[in-house]
Amino acid sequence: MPLDSAKLNSLTEKRGIHMAEYTVTLTEADLEMIKDCHSKNPSIMKAMNDAKKN
Repeated sequence: MPLDSAKLNSLTEKRGIHMAEYTVTLTEADLEMIKDCHSKNPSIMKAMNDAKKN
């Protein structure tokens, strides 16, 4: 069962684990390649759809 971000943050704080945050910039070609290769993986597609677009 996946952990939501609040639960994960709570667990990592209790254990003194610090997670890094990264910003990744993708071209339209990169986005299309990821969608083409991972279209059957719902968790990756959800993350792609939830990602911020700039």
